[in-house]
Amino acid sequence: MTANGDKRLDRLFAAARGAAPDTSRVEEGFEARAAARAREARRRGEGGLFGVWAWRLVPLFAGLVITVGVWTAATVPGSVLDMGTEMAAAWDAAELADSLGGGG
Repeated sequence: MTANGDKRLDRLFAAARGAAPDTSRVEEGFEARAAARAREARRRGEGGLFGVWAWRLVPLFAGLVITVGVWTAATVPGSVLDMGTEMAAAWDAAELADSLGGGG
């Protein structure tokens, strides 16, 4: 392109940057239009991927969580369950030793 064409193109770009687009018509009533569209989609039964299938799969996932919880409780050895008591006793002993001046 020639130097004259570059100057003309630069002027056009500057004019385009300077002119702010009028978005007032688009912004007016946006919330009402979005709510109406969601209401219409709900009426037609279009819940999207998470709308319909998520609620249909809730019982499956709840059953899965309950099954894993029962299986975990049935297979955990008693020594692991008693570890909390042993740790609490060791903590108490360490506190007692510390309060008597023997702790580090």
